[in-house]
Amino acid sequence: MIAVSRADPAARAGRLSILVASVMTMPVAADRGRGIGTRALAWLTEHVFTTAAGASRIEGTTRQDNVAMRRLFRRGGYVKESHYRDGWPDPDGNLHDAIGYAILRRDWLAGTTTVLRWDDEPA
Repeated sequence: MIAVSRADPAARAGRLSILVASVMTMPVAADRGRGIGTRALAWLTEHVFTTAAGASRIEGTTRQDNVAMRRLFRRGGYVKESHYRDGWPDPDGNLHDAIGYAILRRDWLAGTTTVLRWDDEPA
């Protein structure tokens, strides 16, 4: 799942998330490792940031055990931002953890990544 978010500068809190694509693919073994996913994510990221002027971030979510997609997000400049316990049901009703990643427009433009603080819980 991929979502685009835009903060409302006039609002004190909140954000708008728009689902722009929900894609589930099961590549055959012959297609793995050919860079198709890398090119697709790079194209999607560039397309959103060059055509949707108000998009400040793109978010993506995958199952925790989808190691290839998690690597793809990280290689594409996306940063892990969330861990949803039992957040992804499979067709058999089993629950799996889901992991959320995002890329910021400013990071994409600069070719950098903003490090996320995980130790910000109030006392």
